[in-house]
Amino acid sequence: MNLTAIVVGAGPAGLSASIGLARAGFSVRVLEQRKEWQKRVCGSFLSAEASQHLQWLGLLKSAREKGCFVPEAFLYQNDKLKATVPCQVKNFSGLAIPRKELEELLILEAKKINVEIEWGMCVNKIQKISDSYWKVEAVSTSEKKKFVLESEVVVAAEGRFSLFKKEVHETTGWFGWNAEFKTLNPIPGELSLHFFPGGYFGTLTFKNGSSNVSGLIHSNFKKDFKGEWNEFLTHLIECQSALKNKLRGALENSTWKGVGPLPFGQAVDLSPGIFAVGDAAGVCDPFMGEGIARALSSGSMLYHAFEKYKESMLAWKEYVRRWKKRYWVRQKIGSPLRAVIRNQTLTTAMLTLIRRPNKIQKQLISLLHS
Repeated sequence: MNLTAIVVGAGPAGLSASIGLARAGFSVRVLEQRKEWQKRVCGSFLSAEASQHLQWLGLLKSAREKGCFVPEAFLYQNDKLKATVPCQVKNFSGLAIPRKELEELLILEAKKINVEIEWGMCVNKIQKISDSYWKVEAVSTSEKKKFVLESEVVVAAEGRFSLFKKEVHETTGWFGWNAEFKTLNPIPGELSLHFFPGGYFGTLTFKNGSSNVSGLIHSNFKKDFKGEWNEFLTHLIECQSALKNKLRGALENSTWKGVGPLPFGQAVDLSPGIFAVGDAAGVCDPFMGEGIARALSSGSMLYHAFEKYKESMLAWKEYVRRWKKRYWVRQKIGSPLRAVIRNQTLTTAMLTLIRRPNKIQKQLISLLHS
């Protein structure tokens, strides 16, 4: 197969997709609007499912060397430990690795198999020329020069606010945010979730002792607070003694970054012929590393779709089928889970059901991470 593919976006989803397509015989160009790597609003926990995808990509050993194992997650509510959930499924365990180090591994692997990554290239238009050809218009952000490229395959991997999604102007809804701290008594591989009415905080400690603090909160929970978001998040930490104790004396390595309202829902088949991957395919609830696992799955899914069908439209239909088979049910339970988080009584009931190893806990872990 001597075909070309353009991947829009050089995050984990786009890089994984580029590796899968290159292995399928494509000549791949990745266009990324950022001029260099930048921090984004995201968690850093790699679930057991993410580890499986890293194995397919040939990067699991390197990720384990750079990161550390996450054996379990501690779930808190009202400062009390409510449940402990194992992070291992079959022979795969959870991992903690900084996002930059993970993406560096993906970039090295992509370049090793001749994927061309172009930084500072902003794609502003994609037009279908025929059933098997696309025209991509991009602008170099440094030279302000316009480029017109053609390709048999186009992959949308530019995130939750993808060019290929219908633009929605919302001012209220769920917001995600994160910052990195250097804690005084770090426990590498420690993962905890702290639930409160309206959202949750999550903390993950890396091998180097730094901790990523991220979370999700509904904007209605903030409406009576007059300060800025960073002041509000600091205030919330002060109100969560278990979380406050973890971060006592910690130095803030990075300022709070936020994004939202988050456009939850699936969009994998909204643009026929365009292969949407990662958050461009569907923004999921950021519980326990779900988003990064989906992003890393794109390589193997695309590879197997083109292994089965050489014609791009048939491969697209096969890719959509595989994506929905794996993620459709998880996508549907997102809204009920967010409703549970907004209600303290329902959150208590949920944590009570999974507080000990039992059939419900195993089914939930299997549903989210297998």
